Amino acid sequence: MIPVTFVALALWAGSVRADSLIVIDPGHGGYDPGAVGNGLYEDELNLEAGLAFRDWLELDSSDTSGGGRWDVYMTRESDTYVELSSRCDYANSLGADYFMSIHTNAGGGDGTETYAYASGGTADSLAHDVQDEILDHLGTRDRGVKYESFYVLVNTSMPADLAEMAFIDTWSGNAELLSDPANLDAVGLAHLHAIQRQTGLASYTPSDDTDPGEPTGRVWLEDVPGSLESAEAFTVTVGYQTDLHSFGERGELGLRMVDAGQWNTLDEQSWDNGGVGIQGPEGEYAFELEAPSGVEAVIFIAWMSPLGAGWDERFDDANSSSSPTTVGGDEPVDTGEPPSDGELELLGVPGFVVVGQPFEIKVRHGEGVWDGPGSLGVELVEYERGLVAQSQSIAIEQVAGTETIGVTYDGPSELIWFHVCAYEDVSDFGAGRCLAEDSSESSPTRVMQGRERFTDGGCACSSPGRRSGEWIMVLLAVLGLVVRRRGSP
Repeated sequence: MIPVTFVALALWAGSVRADSLIVIDPGHGGYDPGAVGNGLYEDELNLEAGLAFRDWLELDSSDTSGGGRWDVYMTRESDTYVELSSRCDYANSLGADYFMSIHTNAGGGDGTETYAYASGGTADSLAHDVQDEILDHLGTRDRGVKYESFYVLVNTSMPADLAEMAFIDTWSGNAELLSDPANLDAVGLAHLHAIQRQTGLASYTPSDDTDPGEPTGRVWLEDVPGSLESAEAFTVTVGYQTDLHSFGERGELGLRMVDAGQWNTLDEQSWDNGGVGIQGPEGEYAFELEAPSGVEAVIFIAWMSPLGAGWDERFDDANSSSSPTTVGGDEPVDTGEPPSDGELELLGVPGFVVVGQPFEIKVRHGEGVWDGPGSLGVELVEYERGLVAQSQSIAIEQVAGTETIGVTYDGPSELIWFHVCAYEDVSDFGAGRCLAEDSSESSPTRVMQGRERFTDGGCACSSPGRRSGEWIMVLLAVLGLVVRRRGSP
């Protein structure tokens, strides 16, 4: 770490003093979606535009060629519900210089309008600046600046405005524009230019030469059933977090139901919100399915990709391979007659495994394999080279029954198979004589490399601690960090 004296910090902090403290208020959220129309949800549109405004402010603060420097706070950064009173109390407690609320209109109208509490004064001037800039960036019809006693305009102690970007239930020139994330980014830039004008700065679009990288995110499975009956209707919910909106993109989710034994796809669905794509940085979707017939167990694979890209260009996936869903009963793999006396039988061999993720295999043994306590060993064999990659054993005490062995494969092979062997004693494993054995060599198991996972349970798109202030900016400057580039509309 580069050493920095307190004098240097003090001098630098003074030179990067923020011009104003801005509170951004994306309207609605959580169980209050606001207006809905044309496959769009107001709370998600508001959040996308609000996050874009935040990112533009942060980028402006780091760009020393022009513009201003800002302290930025948001009343919400994710799909959560925040009381109107809490939004106002938050801004008031910060001593904010400006409160800027972003909404989407409804009612079959056309165009953009911006509200202030009353005519005259700084709030009215701010509302006019926001209105002018949105019109300039979106090209919507001018419905003018209006005056209403909306709660957030009355109960904030600083100049406040409330912008209605366009009409969500009117497609042409309204929802059509809002369905494109690039236009929500343009609304964010319009707000930046408005606050620059309001604080006496020339309108300036910051830039950055760093590589913006690729979209990131996380997808996971929720409410996966443990067992099903054939033809039973059920749902599997897929949750997601992503920063696609920061790249001017939307996304889609997919779900595959796979035969756990044969690895063939039984059903595949995708969801793109009627072609509009995933909105907002996080959410969930419930896929409706029907349990298949003629299989013993199924696995679900969820994935996420940019809109229209599909499975092959996914940037995250998740599966239920560690806990397959049984079909037709609680333990279908253990039904039927036990193996003959003195024999082993491999059961429940997975059709695929994921590197580094634990899974289970089952081995059933008949009477006479052991006269007393013994051991059961399993070897993971690489199909291409025929080499034993891993091996382990467990102690056996029962005369006949089914044993479950937990295994994790960490090797590079694309196909593996399993060899199980019964021994008289644990010490015999790998060297003693097999009393009985079985293998899955004729039906090898596919190995998937998987995708890099976030270990902190979140992603950059929704970090609640993401703030820009004097000390953050000091650290950014001292450490040489840069804010991710955003493309100009």
